Amino acid sequence: MTLSIKKNEAMKFVGVRLLQNEDEALQKISSQLGITKSELIRKKLRDSSCKIVDTTTVFDNVNKIMTAQYKVHTNINQVAKHLNGRPEKLSDITIIEFNTLLNLHLEQRELLYKQMRKIYKLLK
Repeated sequence: MTLSIKKNEAMKFVGVRLLQNEDEALQKISSQLGITKSELIRKKLRDSSCKIVDTTTVFDNVNKIMTAQYKVHTNINQVAKHLNGRPEKLSDITIIEFNTLLNLHLEQRELLYKQMRKIYKLLK
């Protein structure tokens, strides 16, 4: 992810004094992005709307969401299996409530997946 610098462009050296924690933060961000501190500063100066994102944290949180979603699917499968095994003990109200909640879950899951795809595209 190196920035392109034209061969004929004159480069000027600029020294900057930073507090230790500022330098550590700059080093951490540049390491996470896989670029030098100079490249990070130039990128930010050229594009002020540039956002610095800690993708490790984002991916960890996405992983937690997907794990929780997997657990929900497992629970739904267990409930459906249990209900299918004893259809004579089910009331019509129970079946209607289950189907209503299942449909609500499927709608929410679809919204979640759309948002996850947007996040993935932004990070690509």
